[in-house]
Amino acid sequence: MTKKKKNNNKIEDEIIEEKSTKKEQYDLKKAEKLKEKNKNKKKNNSKKKKNKKTYQTNLVGRIFAIVMLILMIGSVIATISYYFR
Repeated sequence: MTKKKKNNNKIEDEIIEEKSTKKEQYDLKKAEKLKEKNKNKKKNNSKKKKNKKTYQTNLVGRIFAIVMLILMIGSVIATISYYFR
């Protein structure tokens, strides 16, 4: 008899699902998905985040920039000194 009750419960659930509107079914599915997403977010938040820079410069690039800056300053000084002669 217990098997019949289980089957009856399943049939009743199916009848209830059929009676409910599509919008109600959609809302129920959406709520389940939101619960799953919230669980996943909590798991992801526990991980440590790395600090990412928007760009990364290496040593050669820095040296090149400094050399070019020195050359530009030297060029300006040379131009000014040539003007005063």
